[in-house]
Amino acid sequence: MLRNEDIFLIDKVVKGGLIEDRAFNDITTRNTVAPELRSSAFVFAKQDFVVSGIVIFQRCFNILDPNIKIFSPFVDGAFIQKGTKLITINGLTVKIFLFFRFKGPVH
Repeated sequence: MLRNEDIFLIDKVVKGGLIEDRAFNDITTRNTVAPELRSSAFVFAKQDFVVSGIVIFQRCFNILDPNIKIFSPFVDGAFIQKGTKLITINGLTVKIFLFFRFKGPVH
């Protein structure tokens, strides 16, 4: 469980990255995707690994839009295999696109 101080620091770093990368002002996404359109997105493991950073991933989305829903059946420390669906994201398509344009903790 994260302490409030940890969440504050995570939010500060994430907001800084989003602002630096101009993720809030992606003109292409905002002009080509209907603002009311909703989507689901999925994150799959590209290789076998130990999960780390689920909470940080969730905070990134919550900063862009607190209404986005993130679900993962995994917790940090779990081992997953290549091809496993790690995370499901549901929300406004524009917000999902803005995050993946930023590509903070996802590479």
